[in-house]
Amino acid sequence: MGKNYAAGKKAIGFCDRCGFQYLLNTLKAEVVNLELTGFLVCYECWDPDQPQYQVGRWPFSDPQALRNPRPDQALQASRNEFGFDPVSGLSMPIYVNSVTVT
Repeated sequence: MGKNYAAGKKAIGFCDRCGFQYLLNTLKAEVVNLELTGFLVCYECWDPDQPQYQVGRWPFSDPQALRNPRPDQALQASRNEFGFDPVSGLSMPIYVNSVTVT
């Protein structure tokens, strides 16, 4: 039995998204949500299938809380700033005068 289709090494095809002309064997099939859409798109228009479309398809577990949590005992000590503090350590005198424009 013979082949169903010709080889078409130099066959021309058009991208279904942008409409530009490309070699038919360089066009890729578009896949959305793990299903073929039937579109053939060029390498510039082709996007890989997005994983956010498969939300709910794959089971996962998301633990909500710890059983016996322990708070950080050194929380206040970790909030202290170590080193030079330029904001509160210096004082800058400010004078306000009047200006007369003639």
